[in-house]
Amino acid sequence: MLKMMLIGAAAVLVALVVIGCVVGPTQAQPGTVPAGQAAAAAPAERPAGDLHGLARVDLPRGFRALGLDGADRSLAPADQLERHDHRQPLIFRFTRDPSYDWGGHARDPELLNIVLLPPPQRGAQALKQFSIARYHSPTGTTIPLADPRWQEGSEGTLHWRVLAMNDHFSSDHQPRWAVTLLDTARGVRLDYFVWQRRMQREQALVLLRGVLDSLQATPALAAHFDRSGTPEERLQQLREARIAAFFKSLALQPPAPGGTVFGPGVAAWLGDKRRALRAMRLLASLPLAATAPRDRRGRPLLPLLLKPGQYDRPTVKGLPELGFRMLYWNPGLERWQLSDVQDGKARDSDPLLPFEQAVAARLDAVPGAREAAHFILQRHYYQPPALDDARHVDQMLQEAAFWQAELLAQRIVAGVVPGMLR
Repeated sequence: MLKMMLIGAAAVLVALVVIGCVVGPTQAQPGTVPAGQAAAAAPAERPAGDLHGLARVDLPRGFRALGLDGADRSLAPADQLERHDHRQPLIFRFTRDPSYDWGGHARDPELLNIVLLPPPQRGAQALKQFSIARYHSPTGTTIPLADPRWQEGSEGTLHWRVLAMNDHFSSDHQPRWAVTLLDTARGVRLDYFVWQRRMQREQALVLLRGVLDSLQATPALAAHFDRSGTPEERLQQLREARIAAFFKSLALQPPAPGGTVFGPGVAAWLGDKRRALRAMRLLASLPLAATAPRDRRGRPLLPLLLKPGQYDRPTVKGLPELGFRMLYWNPGLERWQLSDVQDGKARDSDPLLPFEQAVAARLDAVPGAREAAHFILQRHYYQPPALDDARHVDQMLQEAAFWQAELLAQRIVAGVVPGMLR
């Protein structure tokens, strides 16, 4: 029977191409699903999709990946999986948007979710779920998942449900298909949502069967669901690994929580709850004469050598904005201050943070440090829950190396000497 349905589905598709006519939805008998090979495109036309290393799948032309549902897509796939509760399904979202309205919004997209189920949730009960919530799809109170309007069928370990949504919830009053295909043996469910004007019921089942046939799980999938511990415990371990890597990048040993450590031209701080980090590079220093001009707040007015267009950066008063600040002793206020190099701001009068005060105290022990302006670049890393932004400390170090080279080459201000922080 399955072979007969496969041949019949292929014949329908060929007829549509040959005679170019529009055919209404076929009345396929409930309880049959065509094999996916009938709708399979040539391998060269089907882009492969990697599901974060857990599985690989081939999708028909035009589908694009939207990523792991609920994950922070700025993170690497491995980091996204670390944050996932292994007791819950993994939902990978895809879409194919054939047309857009005047505002650039997809009018009638095809929505496909590939759901990888943990072993305890791979029974037939998983069929009575639907992970697509857009366009009044059958979730919540729109159309109950137990509604008798769902048509169901099964064949071995394959189970499917199809709902003809003729309830016209949206303003365009276009009927849609909601289709679910579940393989209980492999623990994979496909949720599909498509406008009926774009696809017949039989074609939707063919498409899903083709996607399911192409999906190949890797050993990493079983390992993901076999993990022990809670996501919170894994995130704590990941945060500790981030902290260790952060200080290693700076060639420093981590201090006690709330403490600051120093190295040649570098300082770093660890928050008292181990949930924040700060790093500072002292790029160079500029000795100042006692008569050096200052503004009304005590900020040194430096004789900059900058020229328009010298760096490809935003501008300040027609000159490239410098990507660093300066730390200096203000004799009028008898304290250390931090300000921008090119332009004074009201915040220049703000007291230093404890980390900055620790750096200033270190400089105070260096002869001549109060008689100089010190060019510094610092970053604060605090992105919860696992200090994800601390991954970018290497970018900070590269930026610091660039500005340090420019300063010591006397391209920004004359008289610069190597930094005094030891």
